[in-house]
Amino acid sequence: MMMEQWMWWVLTLFFIVFTFYWADLRLLWASLATAVVGALTWHSPELPMTYQLMIVVLITVGGVLITETFIKKKPGQGGDEDGLPSEDDYVGKVFTLEQPIVNGSGVIDFQGIKLRIRGEDAEAGTRVKIIAVDGIDRTLCLVEKVRGDSAS
Repeated sequence: MMMEQWMWWVLTLFFIVFTFYWADLRLLWASLATAVVGALTWHSPELPMTYQLMIVVLITVGGVLITETFIKKKPGQGGDEDGLPSEDDYVGKVFTLEQPIVNGSGVIDFQGIKLRIRGEDAEAGTRVKIIAVDGIDRTLCLVEKVRGDSAS
């Protein structure tokens, strides 16, 4: 099957819509790649399908690699546009409780953000490790007590 020029433009529109919907630069590269191939097939309709697909893949993968290499979040900048650190910033971190965990609930301070924690009751001064983060609001963390000196 040979893809015609208008098919590439439809794919371009599809990728542009989802680029804005998900606010993801990687999809922008796919939309750019399909637009380039749409223009090439408009200019040269006999361009083989293999070359068309190679161009799309090269532009998309190259663009994603450039984006991932040069557009990185700065440490401490937060993992999201709302200023909260990402889940990777919390999980595995060890904290010393300033306030006790009572009835399974407590609070810790992480980079100036109050995180609600849930875990086994513990006294102030106990070392706890974050083992998971609530996927909805990212301010509720599951913790466990650190046993022994094997804490990281």
